[in-house]
Amino acid sequence: MSSGNFVRAKITQQVELIEEQTFITVTVGKANISLPASTSVTYLSQLLRELIV
Repeated sequence: MSSGNFVRAKITQQVELIEEQTFITVTVGKANISLPASTSVTYLSQLLRELIV
């Protein structure tokens, strides 16, 4: 039953969402650096400039 503007809700099923993460992998020589795909373009460009110097 509802009381005023509120409605009583009941959880009937719980679902677990698993979001698969994607990564950007940068390889310089023998070093591999994996960064989340959400890494900002600014940070990535600064990192590449420093690695390639």
